[in-house]
Amino acid sequence: MSWAAVLPAASALLGALLGSMTSVLVYRMQARLAEQERAGRRAAASRAERKEAVRAFISAGREVEALAEAREAHKEIDDDAVRHAVNLMWLAVTEVELFCADQTGRAAVQFTEDLRDTAFGRHPSEREVWQHLAESRVRFLKAARTELALSAPELDIEANG
Repeated sequence: MSWAAVLPAASALLGALLGSMTSVLVYRMQARLAEQERAGRRAAASRAERKEAVRAFISAGREVEALAEAREAHKEIDDDAVRHAVNLMWLAVTEVELFCADQTGRAAVQFTEDLRDTAFGRHPSEREVWQHLAESRVRFLKAARTELALSAPELDIEANG
């Protein structure tokens, strides 16, 4: 057996082996890339759910704030309307607790409790209504910004009242 006969066969075998290894590596790289894309889509969908939960909470909270503002302005407000708006806000809190981190959920609960008390006219009399709400509102907004990875100017409790 001469090297002249073995060399072409060995070269063909080596070529087939390199081709197979390249195919396997390309397949694995494509599978890894596909998994990264799926993970990116899952992360985007999760963020969208959290964003919608936060948006719904803010919207429900704004309805209760409007009733609290009217009550503070000594307008006649039906307690059933306040109860209904507060119940909708608690539903939104549940969504925040379900989709968002614990810190965001706790901040939503505290703001809802403070806003509920204010809407029913129960808040510390030594403080103005919006001073009473500012701390828990800012705590929620900061938690929501962290939750959604938003960068924005620092919130100031005094300026938010």
